[in-house]
Formats: sequence, structure tokens, C-alpha cells
Amino acid sequence: WWRKTIQLGGYDEADFALDLGECYWRLGNRDMCVALISTLDEDDTRNGSFIKLWADLGEFDKALKLAEEKAEFGEPDSAFLAAGDACRLTGRYTRALEYYRKVVAVPDGPRDIKRNKERAAASIEAIQVFDDLNLARIPDGAYQSSSIAYNGPLHVAVVVKSARIEVVKVTKHAEKQFYSAITDTTARIIEKQGVKGVDMTSGATITAEAIVNATAKALASGMK
Repeated sequence: WWRKTIQLGGYDEADFALDLGECYWRLGNRDMCVALISTLDEDDTRNGSFIKLWADLGEFDKALKLAEEKAEFGEPDSAFLAAGDACRLTGRYTRALEYYRKVVAVPDGPRDIKRNKERAAASIEAIQVFDDLNLARIPDGAYQSSSIAYNGPLHVAVVVKSARIEVVKVTKHAEKQFYSAITDTTARIIEKQGVKGVDMTSGATITAEAIVNATAKALASGMK
């Protein structure tokens, strides 16, 4: 369908090439994805989707280079937020915190700056508890917390039993286009038995990020 859309014309071909490239990647053909998106020169997406895709592909240095260029072009909030997410994805938490702090330091302004600053602050708060999380120190029970998502706060409830995460459930949200993030992200957290290295759902990265951040805070609230 993305191919047909591009063939029809009349659209921003770069945006659709990015979406088609991600389809190739998600369907298991990395080479076709790289060949297609290598024709694109910059990230002009609203939320740094091009940066994220290169990071997902394991091209960390390329992702950060694009982020720095995007920041120079006048969008430091979304650029540094995407760079922080790329670092976080690869376990580079110290560097992720540096980028998130740059976002928080961006002066208030138009576009999504306020929301991006809130997201960065929430990620800082979550990362600061990542390394301290220890399921063996969390008594059996249900724990709740929230974090900022696309359209407002997103709330989760986490059930721990016998030092294992048994349930992660989104209990309240205002998202409209969350795709499969609410089910996929919670399932990934349970599978990994933690919040580190959880892949964010394509098309709903902000929602997935909020679930991870809220889960981290919920678990931290129960640690003894």
C-alpha cells in the first residue's frame, strides 16, 4: 500500500519512503530498508522518526548525526529527544540523560516544545530508577504510577508476584492513535521482566515510552 501511495504521487515522497522503509525492516528485509532510506538526507519528521529508524537498525552513529543536524536546523527539542531515545535503546543511559537534559533546557516556544520537554523530564525520572530496580526487593502486590503520553497522562498498574512481573496493564489514557502499543509494550515488559531495552512500538513511540516510564516508576515505588 505504501508503494501504491508513492506511485500515485502528489504526496511528500520522503515521508512515504520512510514509512515504506520501515515496512521492509519490520517484515525482515533490512537491506531493502537501508537501500531506500539511504536516499533521504535529513530528518524533517515531527517526532524524529527517521532518527529512530536508523537507531532501530543498529546504526547508532548515523542516528545521532541526523539528530545533531536536525537540532542545528532549528528543532533541538525533537532532535535531542530522538537522540536520547536512541541512546536509551542501546543502553547508553548516561548519554541519554545528557540529551534529555538538553531538551529540558530548550526555551519555551511553539510546536511541540512543551510536550517534548515534559517527555524528556519523564524519561530522566524513569532512567534514574532503572539501575536500582530489583524485583527481588519488591513485595508481592500491585503498584501504580503514570507518565506523560501523547495526549496527556497515561496510568499503569503493575502486579509483582514471587519476584516476577506478572501483569502490566494500562488503566487509563487519553491516546487516540496508539495502534498496538498498549498491548505490545506491556507484553514486552513482562517478557523481558524489566524496563531496560524494551523496543518502542512503531507509529506510537510516545505512547510506548510513557508505558515504560510509568512502569519503571511503579516498580520503584514498591522497592524495599
